[in-house]
Amino acid sequence: MKKYKILTIFVAAITLFGCNEHPVKSIEFTETSLILSAGDKYQIEAKMLPLEAQIYNSISWSSSDRSVAVVDGRGVVTAIYSGTCTITASVGKVKARCEVTVREIDFQMNFTKAVAYFYGDAYNAALNTCLLGFYSDGYNIDPMGNVTGAGYFFNAELNYSLSDTLPPNGTYFAKEQPENFSFLTGNIVEENGNNYVTGTYFGLSSLGGTGVILLKDGNFKVQNNVFSGNFIGEKNENVKINYSGDILLIDKTLSPLDTINFDLQNATQTVQNLGDIYGCGLAVFCVNFSNSTQNLRVEFLAPLSAAQLPTGEYQLNNSQSVFSLAPSDLANSRGTIFVENSLPKAILHGSAKVEQGKISVYFVTEDWQIITGSK
Repeated sequence: MKKYKILTIFVAAITLFGCNEHPVKSIEFTETSLILSAGDKYQIEAKMLPLEAQIYNSISWSSSDRSVAVVDGRGVVTAIYSGTCTITASVGKVKARCEVTVREIDFQMNFTKAVAYFYGDAYNAALNTCLLGFYSDGYNIDPMGNVTGAGYFFNAELNYSLSDTLPPNGTYFAKEQPENFSFLTGNIVEENGNNYVTGTYFGLSSLGGTGVILLKDGNFKVQNNVFSGNFIGEKNENVKINYSGDILLIDKTLSPLDTINFDLQNATQTVQNLGDIYGCGLAVFCVNFSNSTQNLRVEFLAPLSAAQLPTGEYQLNNSQSVFSLAPSDLANSRGTIFVENSLPKAILHGSAKVEQGKISVYFVTEDWQIITGSK
């Protein structure tokens, strides 16, 4: 009898609390549409009817597009990116909806560096194709057109007459296929399982990764050394860019660079600490690799306290800073230079890596030849 009584009470309790005397008949919002800017937050106030129902029920919140706006369990909406989505409050089958529009995002950028990659008639369309790249201060562009660094960037794929190498003066308009005075719209393409961005786009690169806005419409103006554009992205972003100055031209139609036949592995190597010869507070270690007809002189800039050449990667970037290489000075036979058959050549750019017991180099000379190897 004792077990029977306990069981009866338990079942009665389930019946009592499982019954809802005041079911929700409707949910009302104080607003049914919102217009926000990216980053804005807004508390949606919801009222359930009848009022008594509110003590028995809780609301479930959801967003139809979390890339546009998200909502938490209290109905606080956070605008993420331009676009439109629907915020829904649900209690069982009863729902209420609010349309959220996040305003178009505006970007305006004045770039400080630029490079042009010329591909000739790459599409066999009787038009030349050139990729123009513009970059903010956080980037470095070496003489070979290699770009390193982080920050904002812009890429435009332009098409124009075969009679011009660099893009001629004029206004270029968005096209999906190459046409005279056009820029190709931005797209994502998949190749061997990887996604690549092509055409015209605006982006930001950082330690967290790279994000881009594909540009689908607008115009791009070229007037001598002044470049400007007004573009519309795939989610109606407004992007304005400006650049004024010279552009490094890299002709991708030329044959690959020749490599100088210099057997670094079997060359004689000497290392000398020249001290602070440039008065920049750094020690200069001069390393010479030589054979009967060739000599590669490399000057490494290291901390004054270094007793021997420190390990690390040294860049030839025309700066006098630690872990850099001294630039070529042919007049005084100093810096980083290459001599072949008594004829000195300046090194335009490159790097040298010092590891335990080994030095590896990659240099490009003034006549666009490569010196590479290790010892």
